Amino acid sequence: MLLAILVIAFAIAPVVLLAEAVAALLGRDRQAVVAWTSSMVMGLVILAVVWHFGLGRLQALPRSLGMAKPRGSPVVVILLAVAALTGSLVLTGLYTILVRWLDAGLLTPPEIQGDIVFTGLASLMSFFAIAVWTPITEEIFFRGFIIAGLTPRLGPWWAMAVSAAIFSAFHLNLGVMVPIFATGLILALLYHRTGSLWPGIAAHVGQNTLALLGAMYGV
Repeated sequence: MLLAILVIAFAIAPVVLLAEAVAALLGRDRQAVVAWTSSMVMGLVILAVVWHFGLGRLQALPRSLGMAKPRGSPVVVILLAVAALTGSLVLTGLYTILVRWLDAGLLTPPEIQGDIVFTGLASLMSFFAIAVWTPITEEIFFRGFIIAGLTPRLGPWWAMAVSAAIFSAFHLNLGVMVPIFATGLILALLYHRTGSLWPGIAAHVGQNTLALLGAMYGV
């Protein structure tokens, strides 16, 4: 478990450097190229790590990592996913208002710049990478893989808290650590309640989609 987390952590810098190199080679849309390349490659690294340390070495089944049908009726599951998304957005908004009121500086979440999204039809590539691919791979790793690995030793509640803390730390920005921790905890609770990553993936996709739309239209 620890080795898998370290592999992901040490992969961040090379992935960013690769993304910057691709952007320099193309010579245009630097921010969008970096965002797309780093999201796609990091997702592949995550899946490779999960495969090697989970599905391969431990011979775990995808179901044990949360890739299963949600428990409960579809209506309840949908309502829970919507509630998780709403709760995450509300807590993030309240946190942002508070730290701005306190003029907390480094604790203020950075604004997402619109230039991380390609223009025209190419914007679909950005939305796929950031709002679909990233949520899927992050949920598989931070909720499915990490919680499955920690629960036997820590129990479900501490496993969820630790997974949320790791999820927050991996974003490498003081301004988002608190709201990302809250989001990670909400998504972990959703996973615990439904027994499936899919509702959390849906909520995560919704949050990233809204963030990209807000960046594009200056909301």
